Amino acid sequence: MTIIKQNRVTVWYQPDGEGNAFSVLGIGEKGVGMTGKSIPGSDRSPVYGRDSGGRPIVIAQNESPPGDSPSATIQLYERGGVDFLLKALQGGCPINVQTRANSCGSLNNPNAWDYIEHWSSGKITDYSPGDAPSIEFAGESIVNEGTFSFQHVIRILRTSLSSLTTTETMNLLGITGLSDETCNECNVGYPGADKILFVGAAADAAAEANVLYTTNGGSSWAATSAAPFSAGNYEDATYIDCFFVSKDQIRVLIGTGSSVVGTKAQTAWADVTLGAEGTTSWTVVTLSGTATGDTITAMKALSYDRVMAASAGDIYLSEDQGASYGATALYTGSTAINGFAIAPDGEEAWAFGASNLILRELNTSGLFETRVGPSGGGAFTAMTVAGNGFVYAGNGTSIYVTKNKAANAGGWTSLKDFGSNKVVKAIQCIGGDRALGGDSQLLRVVVDDTAGGNGTIWESFDGGASWQQVTALTNLGYNAAYFSQVDDNRAVVVGDAVGGYGVIHNLAPSA
Repeated sequence: MTIIKQNRVTVWYQPDGEGNAFSVLGIGEKGVGMTGKSIPGSDRSPVYGRDSGGRPIVIAQNESPPGDSPSATIQLYERGGVDFLLKALQGGCPINVQTRANSCGSLNNPNAWDYIEHWSSGKITDYSPGDAPSIEFAGESIVNEGTFSFQHVIRILRTSLSSLTTTETMNLLGITGLSDETCNECNVGYPGADKILFVGAAADAAAEANVLYTTNGGSSWAATSAAPFSAGNYEDATYIDCFFVSKDQIRVLIGTGSSVVGTKAQTAWADVTLGAEGTTSWTVVTLSGTATGDTITAMKALSYDRVMAASAGDIYLSEDQGASYGATALYTGSTAINGFAIAPDGEEAWAFGASNLILRELNTSGLFETRVGPSGGGAFTAMTVAGNGFVYAGNGTSIYVTKNKAANAGGWTSLKDFGSNKVVKAIQCIGGDRALGGDSQLLRVVVDDTAGGNGTIWESFDGGASWQQVTALTNLGYNAAYFSQVDDNRAVVVGDAVGGYGVIHNLAPSA
């Protein structure tokens, strides 16, 4: 990595607000400085006991919250107008600020940067007009400055894709993993966030579908000791999810999109122990409320005690971590449901599907209300909810955003059409828990090519106003993605087999 010097860093802001392009400051007469940056962390205070000789020893550490918010001071030259600092003060609305570093090349090219530091939702707490005039003659430039308090800071790095090796020959359909970070405090052998991942594969005409696992973040993969479904039925492991059910056990859930003659829609679950993540004993669950020949069309653990599965347009709820499902559908419909999403605060659950279908449940009420998709919309294929409540969705060949909870067709804005045969498979609002579920201005999207062309990954760092594609690796289409909640620059994507093996691509910083 190259050492970045101050003259290679510029400040950018959104003059037209969220979801619009960032404009550069710091070039020529628009010179801007950003100083006094501070990102506070939690503090610790020791708790003392005594040893056998009566001497003080630290027996615990009390942790206190950060004493302040991230902050910085921005300076700019007085140019005879109302500068953006004063506008921010007078308007009272929060603004997003970015510093972008570029070790070489043009500083005002929005796509040429080594890293972006995104300072989100800043409120100006103090505006200091530059001193002038002085009592004696002085010809110095007048510098105004404003001090900001921000909500969070996220650093975005240049990322690239690399292939992870597996011996699985079938298409890979789904991926899940654990983003919990325990800092080794539980002493149960947990390797840390983003290390344990599970992947669901397709079956073939002679073998059951495998479930793959890794405990080292993807450096090596193997099939679990047993396949999830009954021999001879050849059911795909189409949908997959996982979560801790105790300090040292993980529950892995599978839903199959395969139809079996004489059988209703099926899921399966297995509890694996840390240190033996590949040892599985599966329990198959039949959704009794479904009809013979029905399949699972979507499945997701929305919270620890609420797993939802969809079949034939209906939604079924499990309140025992996927061990069983209610005999009566929570929602009954005729339009296929393709997926579920949940708001970061847990107060809104969403279901989405074919024919522009979008549903919302409030406060775990069990009541799904019909909302409105975009005008001319097709099938919803992916969805996520940002920390500020913006809903991003893949629909048809495009990605959309609604800021009014899909109240009407006019509330949707098309951000990008990815083109013919393209389908959005996964959406990330980057930032995870520290951004209260993800920052609405930092987007990462996984796109499939249903005609067998390359699946692609796209990124936007201005809320969808502009997009950049991550350089593609050869593939025959992407099916699902795992996004880290603690590493803003990490994802793992799975797809159809190329060269005889299922595709697993790792997205990570380029250098």
